[in-house]
Amino acid sequence: MGNSMPGPLLEICLPKDDEVPAEAPAAPPLPRPARLDDQAARADFEQKFANGLRLIKFGRNGASQRRVFSLVDAARRTFTWRPMPGEKSQPRMTPRKVYALTDIKRVRTALEPDPKNPTHGGTEALRKGLHPSHAGRAFVLDMADGRTLDLVARSDAEASEYVRGLRLLVADAVAKER
Repeated sequence: MGNSMPGPLLEICLPKDDEVPAEAPAAPPLPRPARLDDQAARADFEQKFANGLRLIKFGRNGASQRRVFSLVDAARRTFTWRPMPGEKSQPRMTPRKVYALTDIKRVRTALEPDPKNPTHGGTEALRKGLHPSHAGRAFVLDMADGRTLDLVARSDAEASEYVRGLRLLVADAVAKER
C-alpha cells in the first residue's frame, strides 16, 4: 500500500472501514456572539475596562511591559495604566498620563495599515518588538497628541473584543461631548 507506518501503529491510527461513518452529521450552528452595540454587552465591556484590562504595552523603542489599563474616574471617561501586580517598575519622575476616551482618535488592529507608513501594518514600535505571528493580538490607539498606544492582548479573540469595545466607548464619549 505504500504506507510507511509500522504495522501496530498503522492499526492504531487508521480506522477500519466499518468504523468510519458514511457521512458525519452536520454540527449545529454556533450561537451568534453578543454584539457590543447591545447595551448589556457594552456595559459588560465597560465594567471589564473599569476592573482592568491586562495588556502588553510597547514603548517607542519596541520594548514591552505588562500593564493593566483601566478607567479611572466615576464617569468612566478617562483611563490610565499601571504595572501588573508583582511587576517591578522604575519610580516615575512625572505623574502617569491620564487620557480621556475622547483623546483616542482611532482604534485599529495591527493588521490595518499604519497611517505613517501605509505599506505596513501596526506601528514602528510593534514592527520592532512584536513577532509577526502575534499581529492578530495587537491593536493601536492613535491619540490626539500624535502618539500611539501599542497594545497586545492575550489572544486574537480578546484583542478583537477590546477593539470593538473601545471603538464603541470612544464613539459614545465623543457623542456625549458634543
